[in-house]
Amino acid sequence: MPQTECPAQEEAWRSTTERTPGAFRRLMSQCGSGVENCLLPDSVAGFVEGEHCSVLLKALGDGHLRPIGSMVDASVRDRNKPGACYVYFRVMKRGETPIRMAFGSVGSSRMEYKARMLFRPRIWTASRGGYVSDRDGMGNINGTPFSQTKQRQTLETLLAMDWTGRGNAEVGIYGPVSMEDLDSAWCVFPFSLDRIQRQVQAGQRARRPQPVLVRPGRRPANLGRPGAAAYLARPKPRVEGMSAQAKLEEAVRWYQSLSAHLPHVQDRGVVSGGGQAHWIQFSR
Repeated sequence: MPQTECPAQEEAWRSTTERTPGAFRRLMSQCGSGVENCLLPDSVAGFVEGEHCSVLLKALGDGHLRPIGSMVDASVRDRNKPGACYVYFRVMKRGETPIRMAFGSVGSSRMEYKARMLFRPRIWTASRGGYVSDRDGMGNINGTPFSQTKQRQTLETLLAMDWTGRGNAEVGIYGPVSMEDLDSAWCVFPFSLDRIQRQVQAGQRARRPQPVLVRPGRRPANLGRPGAAAYLARPKPRVEGMSAQAKLEEAVRWYQSLSAHLPHVQDRGVVSGGGQAHWIQFSR
């Protein structure tokens, strides 16, 4: 079965000096927003995007992950470049996990609350104008959105790399990607899941109203004394370890926000080289 090609658009893009989103979209529209993406090799298990948890939460709220130039409010990454038309992913082969995958650019640092979003393979074949690169391709669009043959050839080259090499290669999908295709999110937390959940339970107990026990005919001690209300309301002295507690409470807020969308949670163990940080997986 012959592959779908748009040779005139591919040649126009290769030879043009106007490398802007507007020029790129005009060429894409001439062949129906790019060719349908090629069939995936059987060894592809999914696609992984690395970002901060704030981007993940926004995408879950919006229902879709948008192209890189518009994923984060006030983002300037790839603004006015052809890369602003794409959502970039790493290709995950069968037997791999998002934890093990190398990240050469987006999401590369192991900072707290980084998220690796695992998407189902159908996001590729359900879209058009896919872009494949065998090197770090941020904003560097070649002719593959106009050629299924080149898509397939470059995908096979990419899959032949070891996992560290694939960390510096990217697949781009033209236009937003539905969060309905999100399989799971693997997030870096500074505490274990058990520690976070114990803090959640402690907070729930603390919020329960406590009865005031008063003997018949007597008033609660101290409540009638002058200045008692001011004494009870004054700030308590700062205690040692307060910053650690604040950090734990921040982790609880992230955990509760993510689990509201993705309620099934698992601790996937300590982050390699990340001290006590843990990979926590969220899924539907």
